[in-house]
Amino acid sequence: MEWNETTTDTYSETSGIGSSGTIDDAKEKARQAATDAQRKVSDELRSRADSARSRAADALGSVAQALTTSAQQMRNENQGVPVEYVERAGDQIRRASDYLRNRNTDDIVRSAEDFARRQPAVFLGGAFVIGFLAARLVKSSQSPTYGGSVPHDRSLVPRSSMWNSDRETPVSGFKEPL
Repeated sequence: MEWNETTTDTYSETSGIGSSGTIDDAKEKARQAATDAQRKVSDELRSRADSARSRAADALGSVAQALTTSAQQMRNENQGVPVEYVERAGDQIRRASDYLRNRNTDDIVRSAEDFARRQPAVFLGGAFVIGFLAARLVKSSQSPTYGGSVPHDRSLVPRSSMWNSDRETPVSGFKEPL
């Protein structure tokens, strides 16, 4: 058999020698698949964040409108000082609503990161307060059948101690000391 380039190529393909190109192709395909998956997840998260941002802006806009209406009614009833506070609160909430409505999610995240770098203590304190309020809101909105407080008479933990002498069968299988 005479060795030439064709014979060498055939030998390399059948023996596995020179298959680094195949491994590199597989690595590249895996990298591409991971990049595509990351892009899809990122797009989905961004879409959900934009949807939540829009809902939050609408909700804040509704609250601001309600405060403005209340302030006008209070003004018509000549209630004085509280009107100023209600109007101010309505204006601040309207500004927050407009901010959310007019910014994209990336801008809001970037602004939050900048604020956290400039004022870390205030940021952490605010995050704590928001987390605490969110936990209270979730806890108060739960129905008793799905995780509210369990009455003591329906507790899963028995009231009697496991070392009571009136037990019929000891845990260890041996007679327990009195």
